[in-house]
Amino acid sequence: MVFRRAQTSILCHTRMHRQSTLSHHFSVPSFSVLSVLNSFLSGCHPMHHIDLNCDMGELPEAIADGTQEVLLRSITSANVACGGHAGNAQTMRATVEQALRAGVALGAHPGYPDRANFGRVELNMPPEALADSVCEQVRACAEIAVACSAQLVHVKPHGALYNQAVKDRALAAAIAAGVAKARSECSSGFIPLPVLVGLAGSPMLDAFRQAGFSVAAEAFADRRYEPDGRGSSMTR
Repeated sequence: MVFRRAQTSILCHTRMHRQSTLSHHFSVPSFSVLSVLNSFLSGCHPMHHIDLNCDMGELPEAIADGTQEVLLRSITSANVACGGHAGNAQTMRATVEQALRAGVALGAHPGYPDRANFGRVELNMPPEALADSVCEQVRACAEIAVACSAQLVHVKPHGALYNQAVKDRALAAAIAAGVAKARSECSSGFIPLPVLVGLAGSPMLDAFRQAGFSVAAEAFADRRYEPDGRGSSMTR
C-alpha cells in the first residue's frame, strides 16, 4: 500500500535559569504544539514527533562551565541568541559547535537590541529598523553556522519581541522581512525552507505564512497567559 504521511509535531520548550549551581540550571519543560497540516489516506495514522527546544548562548558562564553542553544532550533544537538581547560571535560559535556535537538542530533567536533588559521590555522600533536589526542578528548566526558547516533550521523571536508580534501583524511582518533579507544575504546558512516559530492561533503566524515561510505554532504549558493569548511577563 502506498500512502502519504504528514507529521503532527509536539514542540517542547525549556529555559535555562540564571542560578549558579548546575542542578538549578534546569527548568521544567513547557510543552508547545507545532501545528502541521495532516494529509494522509484513510486508515493511516499521523506520526508524532516530540521536539524539545531551548534558548541557548545567552549565558557565557553556562557555556564556560559545561552546563549548556550538558543540557544540549537532552534537547533536539537550540534557539541561539544572536547579539540582540544576548550573545556575540564567540558565544554563537561555541553554542553552534556544542549543538553540532550533540546532534541538535540550530535556530536563530533574535530579540530586541536591549541587553540591559535582556530583551524583555517592549520597544517601539519602526518596522524598517526592526527588520534591519533582525536581519543583522540572524545573518550573523547564519554566517557562523556556515563557518561550522551547518545550517539554520528555524528562527524564533525572543521575549518582548515575540510577545508583541503575537498580536501585531505589522511587527511580525517586519520580523519575517528581516529573516528573508538575512536569508538572501547568506542563503547557504539556511535550510531551503526555514521555519518561523510563533504562538498558535496568533496573527503573527499569518504574517509569517504570507511572507512565504513555513511556521511552527506553539503554546507553553508552564507559562501563564493573558486574556488576549499572550504569555504573561517573565518578570512577574
